[in-house]
Amino acid sequence: MQSHLFKSTIGILGGMGPETTADFFKRVIKICEKEYKCSKDEDFPKIVIVSVPIPPVVEKVEREEELLKVAKEGIRNIVSAGADFIAIPCNTIHIYFEKLQKFSSIPLLNIVEEVAKVAKEKGYKKLGIMATKTTIDKKLYNGYLQKFGIEVITPTQEQILEVAKVIHDVERGEILDSDKEKLKEIAKSLENRGADAVILGCTELPIVLKQEDCDTKLLDSTQILAEATVKRATQYKIEIVSRVKRRNGLYKNFISNNKS
Repeated sequence: MQSHLFKSTIGILGGMGPETTADFFKRVIKICEKEYKCSKDEDFPKIVIVSVPIPPVVEKVEREEELLKVAKEGIRNIVSAGADFIAIPCNTIHIYFEKLQKFSSIPLLNIVEEVAKVAKEKGYKKLGIMATKTTIDKKLYNGYLQKFGIEVITPTQEQILEVAKVIHDVERGEILDSDKEKLKEIAKSLENRGADAVILGCTELPIVLKQEDCDTKLLDSTQILAEATVKRATQYKIEIVSRVKRRNGLYKNFISNNKS
């Protein structure tokens, strides 16, 4: 039985990395407790989590075909389990958002778009970004922010490599004070270059650096996606008969997309 507060089942495509998936899930639960006063097990939304082992994407994408195959398989499993929409707590994989949305028969939330909407609401004109080298090289955030007239300030190449080291440390389960200090320095340098705030544009980064640790204003992409996910679960309703149609359609789509 579904919670009376939540009208749909949340899908989470995780594993990018596993540490951030766990952090995202916990944030979703905390939002339910704080904002929606959930206290009993039956109060919380249904959530389907599929964690997939995708190829490395931090520095560059070398095995794109394999990455998309694994991600699509994860989406297929989530839909089969009855989810109504999917959140993906990884910024870099949103390079392939359109391909994944075209494959999926249920909506995908877009973490980059959600961050851009919050930036617009706050009235920011210039934003710094800390993210994977891939996200920055592909200018993933630029297009979404430019729609709102927001300029993107990127770190130096040396700083991008320093951020990559922090990301890899988190992937290994290492949360280091030295990494936190390094991120604070980079955020401050972006602020000094004119940024109104700095996007934590990789979901490993908010595990290390939180707003209370830093004088520079931060846009936490993990938290923003978690808030959008819970909000969507309260508003988005799909009838059971539609789920059956979606699953049948997705199966045909999956077979068609994976013919060689």
